[in-house]
Amino acid sequence: MKKKWIAILCVVCSLVTGTAVYAAGQLSLKINGVNVKDSGAYLRDNRVYVPLRIVSEQLGGEVAWNSAKKEVSITGGGSGAVDIWKDDSFPGYIQYNSVINVVNRYMAALQGAFSSSYDADEDFKLLLSAQAIQDDVRVWHPFSGMVGSSMRSISSYKILDGRTLGKDSANRPIYEVAVRYNVINPGDDSTYKQITKAYTVITEVINNQLFYKIDQERLLSTVKLNQEPSPFK
Repeated sequence: MKKKWIAILCVVCSLVTGTAVYAAGQLSLKINGVNVKDSGAYLRDNRVYVPLRIVSEQLGGEVAWNSAKKEVSITGGGSGAVDIWKDDSFPGYIQYNSVINVVNRYMAALQGAFSSSYDADEDFKLLLSAQAIQDDVRVWHPFSGMVGSSMRSISSYKILDGRTLGKDSANRPIYEVAVRYNVINPGDDSTYKQITKAYTVITEVINNQLFYKIDQERLLSTVKLNQEPSPFK
């Protein structure tokens, strides 16, 4: 959860002769809250350039150069857990297995919702809070946002982070779990998106037993992709 992708990478493929480089003082580069000494960052034509290898490796990636194709490839680093909320209130999965489990089951239900032989509504009734179900009898359709259409499907997903939001009126904890998933819209002009959402998980009492339920969701980000994304590791 500690790797924070907070740098914007600019790849300079060639240097244009005669272009002035402006340096109003020394530029500093900070990655994951740590200053990188001698980073080589510089300002050119009102744009800041940073070395691709230094930033990528600091974020856990591996950089490889293909001299024949004159291509740079970066692997790893971006598929791990992310400290979305920049805190330690949700430090590990073991203590919060039940919370993580209900979100995992919900995402699995979304993935299976597009099978004609699968009754997604029944699963969602077990995973969603009474209020969420009351808001819409077809909760899985609007509640899931972009994946609410049978023409779209989730190819893969990953739990990124979690936190404790506070407590309810009965002094039970309320959690929030961040999930990133890849959405594919099949067709002649297939489109791909990577969506990050936060799910609020509450506790409900049913027949004198406590159950974790997803109560709300909110969109954190949507990124359009030019090609089919690789599965999360």
